[in-house]
This record gives sequence, C-alpha cells and structure tokens, in this order.
Amino acid sequence: MSTALVLAGHGSHISPETAGIVWGYVDALRRMGVAEEVTAAFWKEQPEFAQVLGTLMAETIVVVPLFTATGFYTNKVIPAAMGLDGPVTQRGNRTIHYTPALGTHPMLDDIVTRRVKDAMQAYDLLPQQTAVAIIGHGTRRSETTRLTTQNQAETVRRAGLAAQVVDAYLDDDPDIPSIYQRTEAQNLVVVPYFLASGSHVTYDVPRALGLPDDEMTAQVQGRHVYYTAPIGTADVILQVILELARATGVSFEINEAPLWYGMPRVGAAALVQAVLLKNAQQRGAVQFGQLRLTPNVVHPVGSSDAYVFITPNQLRSHIRENPFRPLATSDDLPRDWVVPIDDVQQIPAIVETVYPGALAEWANHYAQAATITPLTEVVSRHEGMFHHLTQATESMVNQLVATMCGRCVKVPLWHATTDLTANSGSLPCLSPCNTFLSRSKEALINEG
Repeated sequence: MSTALVLAGHGSHISPETAGIVWGYVDALRRMGVAEEVTAAFWKEQPEFAQVLGTLMAETIVVVPLFTATGFYTNKVIPAAMGLDGPVTQRGNRTIHYTPALGTHPMLDDIVTRRVKDAMQAYDLLPQQTAVAIIGHGTRRSETTRLTTQNQAETVRRAGLAAQVVDAYLDDDPDIPSIYQRTEAQNLVVVPYFLASGSHVTYDVPRALGLPDDEMTAQVQGRHVYYTAPIGTADVILQVILELARATGVSFEINEAPLWYGMPRVGAAALVQAVLLKNAQQRGAVQFGQLRLTPNVVHPVGSSDAYVFITPNQLRSHIRENPFRPLATSDDLPRDWVVPIDDVQQIPAIVETVYPGALAEWANHYAQAATITPLTEVVSRHEGMFHHLTQATESMVNQLVATMCGRCVKVPLWHATTDLTANSGSLPCLSPCNTFLSRSKEALINEG
C-alpha cells in the first residue's frame, strides 16, 4: 500500500521564510525516503490545502499541520479545505489521517527551554534578575490557540529558569507591549513561539517589543531585551514530524532516496508521455506555463541558462526568493537557469518544484476529469473570512478577475469557459486561489 506525507503550513504573501522552512522539511523527508510521495500545502501559497490531496496517488495519506497551536486553522480551515471528517477520513479506497498540531508535541518543550537556557548562558544572565516572555500568535477566532503558548510558559516557570515567566500574543490578549508592565526583572528573554523566521518573527514581534530593526538585543523601556530565534529552526522538528505521523499507525521508515524522489505523482506519467511524443514527432518542446520541457533539459522560455541547478531546493530557492514570488504561477518566472535531465522521469519533479500542484490539475483537465469549484463555494467554505466577496456583483467579479488574474499563467476556468489551446503554455485554474481571494477582499474593503 502506497503512502504519502503532507506538511500543512501557513505560508505568506510577504516573507519567503514562512513556507521556506516547510519546504526544507519536505526536501529532507524526501531524501530520507520515508514515503512514496512527500509534499507541502499552504493557506497563503501553492499548493493550497484544498488542492494538495488531488496531487497524490497514495492510498494512505498522513497530514501533519505545522502550526504551533491547535486553533482556527487546524480545527476549521484545514479540515474544511481538505474535506476531513476528523483524525481519520475514509474516501473510497483512500484513508487520510490528520494528526495533532506540531506545537502540541511534548518535544517542543525541550526546544523552548533550550532557547531560554542558551540566551541566559550567552549573555551571562542570572535567574533572579531575568524575566522570560513566550510569544505566541494567538487569534480571537479561537479560544484554544493560546493554550500551547501558556503551557510552554508554565514549563519554563516550573524549570525555575527565571524570576518571572509570562505569555503574550501578536493577535490576542495579553498583547506584546504589556510584557513591560507585567514583568519587573532587569533582563528580559523573549522566545517567539513560531516555526519560521517569517514576517511575524522578523518584523511584527520585534516592532511590538520596541526593538530596533535587525537587532536581537537592545535597551527598551529601561530593560535589557534579548530576542531568541524561533523554535522551528531546530533539527528536532523533523523527528517531531515523524513521531506525529507514525502515531497514526502508518509506517514511515527511513531509506535514503535519490534527488527528485518523493514528488506528487498525479499527472507525472501523462507529462512524460507528452514530452516524449512531442520530441519524437517534431523534435520540439512541450510548453508548460513558462517552462520548455524536452527529454534532455528543462528551462524557461527564453532562458539565458546562466545558472545550472541539479537539486530541488537550489531551483526552488532561486525562482521563489530573490525577489520573493508568493504566487508560484505568476508570469514573472526568472529566466536565467536550466536543469539538465539525466532521466525523463525527473521532468514531472522539476515541474512540480516550479509550479507546485499545477501538474495534477493540468493532467485532469486534459483527461476531462477535472472538478471546477466556483467562487461562491470557495467563499462559503472559509467561515466568513471572505464575506466581502459575497456582496460583489458580476461586473465587480469580472473586474477583479481581470485585475488579479492577468499576471498568472493559469487561466481561471472557475470564472469562464476558456479554450486553453489558444493560450500556449497556459495552465488550468480550477478554483479561486487565496491570492485572488485576499487581494480581492482588500480591494473591496478599500472601495468602501
């Protein structure tokens, strides 16, 4: 029986690190060969929560939510988007396991405690002169989100590492500035209980603390403040992921795998066949989005071939981070690279790295097996988060689509029937993406 592992993260429209750390775990788990398919899914990036299960061929799938707390996203958003019934969902001959959030695992206690100990040792701080603050995200949409951060604060408190230990939240009460009123010690060690050095850790939390830009230590309100790294940068996170996945009863044995192994497999065989057929008939290339695919090489249309990449993480970092491209299918794909092909079976893996989730939709569309999800259904799925769009008239939606979707290589089939053959390289878009929903919501709010 084939297995797949999905790491569900938040992603970001602002910072590459938020999803980048998740992709790092995916790359490591693929090289460990723990499952036939290993991938990520995101709220803010591609592939999205609602899209990812359709990219996998495995009969047994384990979804691990990489969130630091059980709350709105783990209890509401992910299950609704993926159609999950609870810890185990049976869908035909497929079984989908949904684990607790990463942040609820006891091993996270050790990481937080280690962050505090390392800071106190590095700066030679005395416990009786030090206070500790554990910063969680929090949300007013869920009362349970704060519990994990509160538990971490209690663990540090019981360890007797500091004179005072408090919890505070970026998007809930007690807020971050209140730390200065709730503690008195001369030294303040602050641990951001986040998985990655994304925009929250890099900008939002430090600014709420009053730290100067790019500074980890500073004098703030007469106190010595020491800001640590987030908890998700520790190597032990991989072990936590595997422990959560194995607790479902599914075996994830380590067996070192080659590069480009472990990618989602839906559409892979169809794409290889299309490339080989095109090459045999015309000695030409298949265009997929802004990619040219041949049996010997993959590169963007009009590529200058300045950089040669041989690993998924090298390629992903180059096309995603400089500058940051939160929408993988935006039409500004860097054109200065090439990936040489040793085996035609690498082609789908390269495409999946450039356009996560797009291959399955492409294959299903041309096999006439695609399911199109209209805007109204997607909006209703998300618990009122995009309720502004329910008030949009047809002409307003038309304008939003023209504005938001014009710079994407996907054609919004969920909005209007379009012949993709008229658009060389264009890919099917079967459902409104979060980028469209979020930007449209902002536009409607700004219009009043």
